[in-house]
Amino acid sequence: MQNVPPHDAADTTQTTEQPTERVIAEPGPAPHTDESYPDPVASVIKWVTRASVAGVVISLLLHVVIGLVAGWLTVRYPNADAGGVGKAGEVEFAVMTEAELAAMFPEDESQTETMVPEAQSPIDPAVTELTESTTTAESLTESSLDIEIDTGAGDIGDREGGGLTTGSGGGGGASFFGLEAQGSRFAYIVDRSSSMRGDKMTRTRAELTRSVLALLDNGEFFIVFYSDQPDVLGGRVRWRDASERSKSEARRQIARVEPQGGTKPLGAFELVFGQRVRPDAIYFMTDGQFSNEIPDRLVALNAKSEIPIHCILFGEPSRNSAASSEVRTMMRRIAADSGGQFRHVSVTP
Repeated sequence: MQNVPPHDAADTTQTTEQPTERVIAEPGPAPHTDESYPDPVASVIKWVTRASVAGVVISLLLHVVIGLVAGWLTVRYPNADAGGVGKAGEVEFAVMTEAELAAMFPEDESQTETMVPEAQSPIDPAVTELTESTTTAESLTESSLDIEIDTGAGDIGDREGGGLTTGSGGGGGASFFGLEAQGSRFAYIVDRSSSMRGDKMTRTRAELTRSVLALLDNGEFFIVFYSDQPDVLGGRVRWRDASERSKSEARRQIARVEPQGGTKPLGAFELVFGQRVRPDAIYFMTDGQFSNEIPDRLVALNAKSEIPIHCILFGEPSRNSAASSEVRTMMRRIAADSGGQFRHVSVTP
């Protein structure tokens, strides 16, 4: 066996273990830390805080400067006001008597009336026309007609068939040549024959106008002039309301009616009774002779309705007393059969 020197053995051992003991790790990249990369949110918060503090400081400085300037102005001008001069003090008011005040402002009547105007409402031309025509109609009727009741009883309040009917009922009323009737719907059958020329027609137009204008606003009227043929006022066969405008229109139309032709009232009565809505009363006026069959025909037309027919005989229908008496008798009968009234209107020369 070969002997190995101790020195060589030691070296062998040392050589074998050396790689393990001498391994040295190579340096790598350093790990990330907060100090290397700051947080952006924290940076924003820090900037905002600094800006806010700066804003507060600037605001305080501005307020201080403004306060100093205001104080300097107050001290510099202690008595300043809105344009006044001199020392501020109490304000005195001059007390004047009414006489002194009147002397300063002389009275002017025209100015006084202008400064205190009266309340006025617009004037309706239609109403003005109605007022003027009413006055004219009343003056013509009162000065030109002598109206008397001729019913055989003698008293003003009497008529054949009952007492005098008035227009004071709740529904209103009408009056034509002194005959009054209750209700709100009235038909006028008026003679316009040739014998109505002159004052007769003038006075009839005036009385008819007065009667229509006196109707209440809630009333209605239907006017038929007759001669040889019936002629409805306004040309339309219908009831007309009693409004101010409608009455003003009727007044103008009545003024244009002129006499002509004969005396034939039956067609006018047929128009009135042919209306779906019947009148509360009918006024029938004539100045002349008409057919003696009229009373019987009216009894037949009025059998169901029983409408009062108020009859007016205007003047004397004939120079013949017998003929005049016949017309008077027929008019009385028409009024009595219907429950109406009869009147004779004597024309004053």
